[in-house]
Amino acid sequence: MRVAVQCYNTAMLRRYLVAALPLLVAAQTPPPPPWAEARGDLDGDGKAERAHLERDGNLVVDAADGRELWRVALPDARRIERAEVRFVAADEHVVVVHARAAIGRGQAIEAVVAGGKPIFVGRTGPRGDGDRIDRLRVDDNGVVRWQTTPGFARCDGEDMLFAERWDFAGARFRGVTVEPPAGRPLRATAAAPAGLSGPPLGMFHFVAASTDATGTRAADQLAAPRELEDGAAATVWHAGAGAAARGAWATAKSKSVDAPAHVRAVEIVGGKDAPKSVVLVLGPAAEQRFTVEVGPGARWVTLPEGAAPTQCLSVVVAEPGARDNTLAEVAIYTDADGAGGVERLVKTVAELGPDTDTAAHVLAARGAEAARAIEAMLPATHGQGRRRLLQVLATIGSAESAPALGKALETAEAEDRALLVAALAKLGAAGVREAVRVFGDAAQTAEARADAATVLGLCSDEAAAVEALVAGAGRGEAAVRVATMKALAAVYARTPERVEAALGQGGDDARVGDLARAISLGGARVRPEGAAALAAAWGRARTFELRLRLVRALGAVRHAAVMAPLGAAFGDGEPALRTAAVEAAAAAAAGGVGGGDAVLRAALRDPDPGVRRAAVDGVAVFKDGGQLQAERLARDGWPLVRHAAAGGLGAVCKGDAGARAALARAVAGEGNELSGADESEEVRRAALAALGRCGDVPLATFTAVLVDKRQPVSVRELAAAFVARHGGAEAARALAATLDDVLSDPNADERGDSRLGGLAVACTRALARSGDTSRPILEALGHAANEPLSAPVRAAAMETIGKLCPDGAGAALRKGASDPDPTVQRAARTASERCKK
Repeated sequence: MRVAVQCYNTAMLRRYLVAALPLLVAAQTPPPPPWAEARGDLDGDGKAERAHLERDGNLVVDAADGRELWRVALPDARRIERAEVRFVAADEHVVVVHARAAIGRGQAIEAVVAGGKPIFVGRTGPRGDGDRIDRLRVDDNGVVRWQTTPGFARCDGEDMLFAERWDFAGARFRGVTVEPPAGRPLRATAAAPAGLSGPPLGMFHFVAASTDATGTRAADQLAAPRELEDGAAATVWHAGAGAAARGAWATAKSKSVDAPAHVRAVEIVGGKDAPKSVVLVLGPAAEQRFTVEVGPGARWVTLPEGAAPTQCLSVVVAEPGARDNTLAEVAIYTDADGAGGVERLVKTVAELGPDTDTAAHVLAARGAEAARAIEAMLPATHGQGRRRLLQVLATIGSAESAPALGKALETAEAEDRALLVAALAKLGAAGVREAVRVFGDAAQTAEARADAATVLGLCSDEAAAVEALVAGAGRGEAAVRVATMKALAAVYARTPERVEAALGQGGDDARVGDLARAISLGGARVRPEGAAALAAAWGRARTFELRLRLVRALGAVRHAAVMAPLGAAFGDGEPALRTAAVEAAAAAAAGGVGGGDAVLRAALRDPDPGVRRAAVDGVAVFKDGGQLQAERLARDGWPLVRHAAAGGLGAVCKGDAGARAALARAVAGEGNELSGADESEEVRRAALAALGRCGDVPLATFTAVLVDKRQPVSVRELAAAFVARHGGAEAARALAATLDDVLSDPNADERGDSRLGGLAVACTRALARSGDTSRPILEALGHAANEPLSAPVRAAAMETIGKLCPDGAGAALRKGASDPDPTVQRAARTASERCKK
């Protein structure tokens, strides 16, 4: 047995391993660099420590010799996008490490550490939907955190809310006040400046404040300090207690988005415990700040004439009182205020000036004063300016604006009437008074009186409106009467007894007819008393016109009480009255009202074709309605009646073999001689159209009509559409054969304008629906594409080729594109584009 012995040079092997160790180390993946790092002397020993934010979100501080001193973990490490680390001397004897890591969407994770202990670790930037933004500042003034919220700022741009500074001695954040700006002193007086009295027009409104009475320290829960402009001295804005109120502010903004306003004066009404002085801030510049002494009660301050115009004014507490610091009202007066101010705003709107929107908004809040000024301006204003004034007037919505709205309604343009009607209706009793005045004035235009009636109908809960409408029934021009009837229908829906009583009292024909029509507009909602009132009115009627109107009104009501007067009307000698009675009985029967069968069946034999025509429609609801209609289709001497019967059978033929047979007989008769086919081309078409709605008619029925040259061309055209709808190879061959037959007609020299040309077009287009590209179909299309006498046939062939896109279509389409007729050219180009796809 042999033993293999291997000898190693141990010293050499050791030297080899030592030499290879750096290569092995170098081959390993190096750790990623930190997000950020910085060096600084934390403890004042003259040696720089190193702070670094690692990729795992740990903020680490190492001593000068590399030893780790401490670390703090930042949350949301996976969201870090970039970061920075700083050493900051935040206090006289304290250096802190500040790390800020951006995590997207304007947010960051920040950490401030002093002496190895975290002062702040958390998220800054927008919260939730962005209504609150948390901010942090670390500099030589200390560590300060605060909040902001969109739209809440002083007029000089300061938006810091609920600021807190880190107290290193107490080891916690303490609230601090934001220093108020200095301003030029202005003298306040108890008397208003000359020319100013009453509340301002409202060009400025308060929109933001730095604090409120709730004590909640959350920027997103602050609201506009409405207490400062509600006109009530008992409601006050709380700036804070004692020294904490220093720097508190409230901001008002101008409604103008086009031009700044010149602030003329400010009235400040202090609460019971008011601040000693405030600063009025109109902008960021030093000359836009003014200090004013205030106190309990009203104080007026007039701004310098040279003050720059502004869209913003903030009131900042400069020197607070020892107790609570409250302000009751702050009224801001501009150049628009004072004598003639409202009139100037109205003029701005009428002329569509540069600040129209603001002026309109302010006027809408001024009530009766603005309404009177607009009323005075309207007669001299036209076009869009007038329309805008009317919009403002409608928006005011106070009873005092009703006279102005009523006056405007008298001469309103068509496009303004709906606005004025709605505005008056919203005013209730005040609007009704104006509408009654216009409605009852015969000198007014028909349009104005009709609109007034509409207002009264919209206010049918007002007794004065009902009285006016009932009294005005049957009076005035046609437009007025129509509007009155619609308004009375609204009255009937609310208080039906009023309209029924008025109808019972009678009157001239116009009045009775209009009242009856108003009741009938209720339709199925008309109560039995209403039906009885209509029937009674019929019994009293003597003239043909009134009786006709009453019959039509009776037909709209769904109650058995109407059938007796309708039967009586059917016995009248006037065909028009009998026709109306049959139509009314048919409507009642369709609505489920019984008792009209005898009238409708008798009407089928009436000597007047109009009466029979109405009866054909009415009997459709009977069980034997189809049979009755089939009899009229076969026997009635008037095409009008037979046409209606064919249409009626089309609605029932799906499940009625007798109805289908009657329709087929009307189209093609019986046997080879068309015996029994209707002599009217229009009736045949109606019968064929009805067959097409039956749904289960065999293809052969339509094909037979299509190929039969004895049939009118219009009937064959309709048959072509139904053959195409059936689809399939047999249908396509029938269409192609008919097309070839038409194009081969010996009367080819007349085909360009003949009805046969229309049949050729119908067959050609019908082939597109078949989807068939077999040889017979393509040959027929080729024949049509080369038809020399009819451009419409050639154009139809191009369209069908473009939908079928058979092999070899390109040659035919290229030829069509060079056709002398532009319609054919366009059809060929469109077909070519479709086939390319």
